[in-house]
Amino acid sequence: MSRLLGGGGESKSSAIAQSESNINSSLVFQPAGGFSPNNPGKMANLRSAPVLEGPRYFTADEADKLEELARQKKAQVKPSETALRALGQVEKADAKVQAAYYREYAPRVASAELKKIAAKQQFAVHLHGLRAPYASLGAGLGRAENKATAAVAAIKAGLR
Repeated sequence: MSRLLGGGGESKSSAIAQSESNINSSLVFQPAGGFSPNNPGKMANLRSAPVLEGPRYFTADEADKLEELARQKKAQVKPSETALRALGQVEKADAKVQAAYYREYAPRVASAELKKIAAKQQFAVHLHGLRAPYASLGAGLGRAENKATAAVAAIKAGLR
């Protein structure tokens, strides 16, 4: 691209390659840790106490510990529901921000980038158009220098 803009570097073929694309559906539809048909999660069950494989007797100590566990888990229900609801709200906010990024910001950046590159390309074309006039100026200066050098040499030769 820099050669295209007058500085060497990329060739015309690489500038043409800019019209190609690296966009593919696996990139677009790649889950980023969220749930989808291809990423349903672990489908795990929450189990705070093991399932009994059959009937059994419990000791008084085991019963007391299970009652304490039941109280703890009951006390954790509302905070857990609140936390899960809040996590859902965070996800909803994240989705809105991501949608705004990809629907509004990123397309504007991409369009602006194209405009910037097009402006630089037009400037490079303009500069290439100035090369011949600059070369003409340089040639004219060279002729004037040669003429002046010859005149000075003639004067010096006449003084001797």
